[in-house]
Amino acid sequence: MKKQLLFAVVSLLTFSAANAGSFMDGILKCLWMNTDVAPLATDARQAVAKDGKFYLQNHTTGKIEIWNETGKIDEIVTGPSTNIGLDDAGNIVVRTGTFPSAPSSSGDGVKIISNDFKTVKTISLTGLIAGRADFYGHIPGNVLSATGGYLYSGGNWVGNFAEVPIVNGEQDKTNTYSYNFSGYVNSNIKVDGTFTTTHQISAYNFMPDTLALLSPNYQKTGISSGFGNSIYCLGYDAEYNWVPKGFFITPNHNGASGYQFFECDGNKYVIYSSGSNIADGFSIARVAVKNTPANEDTDANYRVASKYAETKDDGSGTPLYTNNAFFGNHFNVEPSTEAHKVYIYQYFPSGYIAKYELDLTAYANTTSVITSKETENRVHGIKGAVVVEGEGTAKVYTLTGAFAAEGKGVISVASGIYIVKVGNETSKVVVK
Repeated sequence: MKKQLLFAVVSLLTFSAANAGSFMDGILKCLWMNTDVAPLATDARQAVAKDGKFYLQNHTTGKIEIWNETGKIDEIVTGPSTNIGLDDAGNIVVRTGTFPSAPSSSGDGVKIISNDFKTVKTISLTGLIAGRADFYGHIPGNVLSATGGYLYSGGNWVGNFAEVPIVNGEQDKTNTYSYNFSGYVNSNIKVDGTFTTTHQISAYNFMPDTLALLSPNYQKTGISSGFGNSIYCLGYDAEYNWVPKGFFITPNHNGASGYQFFECDGNKYVIYSSGSNIADGFSIARVAVKNTPANEDTDANYRVASKYAETKDDGSGTPLYTNNAFFGNHFNVEPSTEAHKVYIYQYFPSGYIAKYELDLTAYANTTSVITSKETENRVHGIKGAVVVEGEGTAKVYTLTGAFAAEGKGVISVASGIYIVKVGNETSKVVVK
């Protein structure tokens, strides 16, 4: 049965266990929700959304199912995969291989569907990593243009991933590279020494030289304690290889697959699955990076808002949608028709599709944190200055390597993008 409502905006301070249904922080509101997708269950484990529509990849039928608030409106024949992703131009990229076979299997490739649906192109791919991978992350660029875009595909059990450039709808095989994380077996980039089937790798043009890699730190039996930070931040080393740089701060992250970084008013945010037992709640946090996945009290300072799990109508506060067994809770974000706001799309397999509006007016003039590994010397940009929150002395350089400034605390510079070095640590920051 379809559930289509406009939820009242409820403050965290007014919540009690007697409030059934949806509950979220005041700067979030649900525009609509449709539960008719629930019977698809794990046949459709991933979806992307744009322009008010959801595109659910159904591996059992080998089709993309197109849904909006009214129900299913169309479908596209693809292949029996689960992986589906969007690039910056709105082009849909879906795997054509057979789920759950490894990406190196014969005939594996992708189908590219242009943003206007006038172009549909299927290509085979080489240089992919063996090992089952269920999901795609965000694809930066435009895979149908001359400048191209980058698909990141990994395989569990081996700890590698491939960086696959796609230019004018064709793979650039010369510049396809694989990266090996076998040296990080004991790090939290893996679970028990291996990637999981639920990992996702994303890149964004507004966060240059940065990869986001989700590899849950928890087992599928649920969350016992700790709610750590499971989205790894990767950056370049001196030879331009991707290496771990830290963890994106995601307070109360439950490790479920599905996250999205986005920009509003020049500030960077991340939306991710949060709450206990892999339920359907989510949170939004300002983008920042730390050394450890462990929870700390200060992590909560980065949280902007949460949509808490749907609850049963018996007043118990028990989550209605929990633990769909495949860690699925997928998000897309696009600009709202109003300033300082964005639309959030959520697909929770076995549950619902929903569209929300997030009002970030209160953060419009705040600082933009890009990346900083140091917890003692956190670096970020404000209007007309670089700020070092700590005792370290910073040296500030332009992107061309020219020295710009040096100092502690608030360091005045012109607007632009800078490389900031504090001791042995390097950050890239935006100054308005």
